[in-house]
Amino acid sequence: MKKLIISNFIIQSENKTKDIFSNIINLIFLISLTLVLTIGRTYPLNFIANASFIVMSILMLIYTKLFGSFFLDRFVILILLINMFFFISSILNGFVGESFTLTFLTMGIIPSYFYFKSSLLSRKIAINYLTFAYIAFNLFFLSIYSKELFGFDFTNRLGDKIANQNDIATYLLTAHSIYFYLIIKKHYYLLPLLLLNGVQMISTGSRSGLLNILIMSSLIAYILIGKKRKVSFIITTVGLLTGFYLILFIPELASLQDRFHDLFLEIFTGQRKDVSTSNRINLLFESVEFFIKNPLFGGGRTFASKYTFDGNVAHNAFVEIAASYGIFVMSLFVLLFTFPLYQKNNRLLDLKITLIMSFVIFFFTLSGYYYKAPYYILPILATLDEKSNYSSLS
Repeated sequence: MKKLIISNFIIQSENKTKDIFSNIINLIFLISLTLVLTIGRTYPLNFIANASFIVMSILMLIYTKLFGSFFLDRFVILILLINMFFFISSILNGFVGESFTLTFLTMGIIPSYFYFKSSLLSRKIAINYLTFAYIAFNLFFLSIYSKELFGFDFTNRLGDKIANQNDIATYLLTAHSIYFYLIIKKHYYLLPLLLLNGVQMISTGSRSGLLNILIMSSLIAYILIGKKRKVSFIITTVGLLTGFYLILFIPELASLQDRFHDLFLEIFTGQRKDVSTSNRINLLFESVEFFIKNPLFGGGRTFASKYTFDGNVAHNAFVEIAASYGIFVMSLFVLLFTFPLYQKNNRLLDLKITLIMSFVIFFFTLSGYYYKAPYYILPILATLDEKSNYSSLS
């Protein structure tokens, strides 16, 4: 058992120097992603998370120089193109603080991409490190809100000590997707974490987060079960829907039940029952209208304060990027996150779909394209299970 655990996290080959360097980088990857998930949205601690990302990227570039190869392929070209059009848009509309966020995140993919191309063994165990980072996040959340969670006290929405509750919901959605996928793959030891993650999602009071969990669960069940065992898929889906419905009738969740009730009335009847939903709908249409007026290069990141009410933005990353930076950046952004799905060698396509869809779904319900976690995971997916042509690889 000890040997199995070590082999899941520690690289061991004939090249000891290379192994030591790889294991150090993998550890820093774990630490950096954990910092992003825990303190990455808390000022000024977020600077520590950013610094860890920079240190990790530098070490990955050094590793590639020593043991791998620098190259220019379609994925790297895609990243360069998105930054070229982003730069043009920023020149036309003005640079602001957030103008560098997209460049920082997308260009930061390249060192990780080179590294995982150059370290086959690291690529094989990267999902283990990824899973461990999300487990650390769940435990961090539990440690901060242990009193409320153990007391089942959801009077107030939890998560604000870490970040906005909807921000937290995006992390919990990806964690749920990882756990649920692996549990169906018979990693049953993750079941308690899946349940803890679900309770934490409920505690945030994020309606979009809870609905996204339902969608992702059904999608994962269909991918892994539905194609071969349709009856099992139907039973799983009905069970998920029934469980979600019954949860809302727990007395401690009365306020959440009322908010869902108002949400459905707002969407399906047009009754002005939910201000939050009404505002989001208005912002979405206003941002689309703004994009139509500025289709090529957008109107700049600060368009919201000049155009939409209350200086808010659409709760949709694709619409916000299109309105801010134009159709070219938005289209390339979509291609960037779907690129791993078009690779020829896709034995792990189901895993790639699971993680990519967890990002895409929250991109549709939030404007959080600047959340860092997906940019740690995307280069792994872009190299996962891919046979390399580089002789320097392990």
